[in-house]
Amino acid sequence: MNRRGFSLLELLVVLAILSLLGGGAVFGAFAIRESVHAGATVTHLRRAGDAVHRYVADVASTNEGLAALPPDLAHLYSNPSGVSGWRGPYVLDRRAALSLASGPPVDLDAWGRPITYERLGLAPGAPAADVSRVRLSSSGADGAAGTADDLVFEIEAAPELRAETRRRLDRIGEEILEYHRDHLYGPPVSPTDTEPPAGTGGLPADWDAARTTLVAAGYLPDENRYKVDAWGDAFVTDGFAPLARVVSVHASPVTSSPAPGPSGGGKTKKPKKPKKPKPPKGSSGKGPKKGG
Repeated sequence: MNRRGFSLLELLVVLAILSLLGGGAVFGAFAIRESVHAGATVTHLRRAGDAVHRYVADVASTNEGLAALPPDLAHLYSNPSGVSGWRGPYVLDRRAALSLASGPPVDLDAWGRPITYERLGLAPGAPAADVSRVRLSSSGADGAAGTADDLVFEIEAAPELRAETRRRLDRIGEEILEYHRDHLYGPPVSPTDTEPPAGTGGLPADWDAARTTLVAAGYLPDENRYKVDAWGDAFVTDGFAPLARVVSVHASPVTSSPAPGPSGGGKTKKPKKPKKPKPPKGSSGKGPKKGG
């Protein structure tokens, strides 16, 4: 029986095929690993973004504009600069990317590289809308910023700032109404009075003057959050006296109409519907019967 071995050419062909297969497998494994790292980093950026929202919701109660945003990612798990209103940590610890103890720190991506944190309102010439925006970015697999594989996640904190502005406006509106109840009308002279007596007067149209009056009378504390909204822009009024409306350019106005006099009880009654006339006696109230 004749035995025939492999020729050198056949061996080279086999080796070439195995090399191609091995290279493809290595490349595929590398691509899968990079895809896993990219997915983990995206999840990480979103989790960090959620923590930024929680941070702003707390800190905006006593800070405005850029000061209501985290100075850096370290402030999500500690408060090294003593920011007022901080109630964190907003991530469980520095390894919060995948809620696993083995996850990357909050300030590193899945490749172990630093995450870039930017408050966009700090950029020279930044538009006013950027005051409430934050950008988190990873340089991706290649480690070079500004390339196609960068992973970028932007956070808009306007909802938290708007909610805080509404809370400030609600408090202002309540105190304006309370002040008018106490000062716009005088005390009733007798229970039979039909018109409320004149009082010491309502608040002036200018908000600075009105706020000063409210503070001096003990209705509002002398705090910056009642001077400006959560973006740091001053509150204004509609310019009418007595003061009825305080406005923020970032939220709808609060209207506080002067309270009714003591006899009104602070409530507006609905007008009564007119009564239907009663039919005359001896009549059934029905129309004439048809002839038989």
